Amino acid sequence: MNIEEDITDISEEKDIVEMLLPDGGFFIGSGSALTTCGTVPLLISYIIMSCTIWSIMNQLIEIVTLIPLPGEATLYVLTRKYSSKFISFAAGLNIYYSQAMVVPAEITASSLLISYWTTVNSVIFISVFCFLTIAINCAPVKYLVKVSFGLQVSRLHV
Repeated sequence: MNIEEDITDISEEKDIVEMLLPDGGFFIGSGSALTTCGTVPLLISYIIMSCTIWSIMNQLIEIVTLIPLPGEATLYVLTRKYSSKFISFAAGLNIYYSQAMVVPAEITASSLLISYWTTVNSVIFISVFCFLTIAINCAPVKYLVKVSFGLQVSRLHV
């Protein structure tokens, strides 16, 4: 079996790009902020943070389009090019740590969201979500795209 036969082109799934939604942590954080300060301060803080993130991303996009870099992590390559190897190593560790913490944070947020509706211990949900995450990651890419799209559609209904 040739490796090229097993690879699925993800660009065939146009729907997957259109289904980018806020994750569970957004809903948990906005719920506690809504009860603490109310709707108007929450909306004002959301607008301020959106403008801040928008300006940072525009600056990063301008730097990356001015200096196209080969397919490595942008933060790592930019720090290696304009700073020392040590800062670039620290940036690489920062990228690794932030990407390694996404899955546990999302699994914990999912179990916390489910615990609002049921009294079952959250350890059960964390175990089930960990098993499903490992099973999905061991599957071929064509199934990963289908499962990802299905999960994003199911988030619309919740």
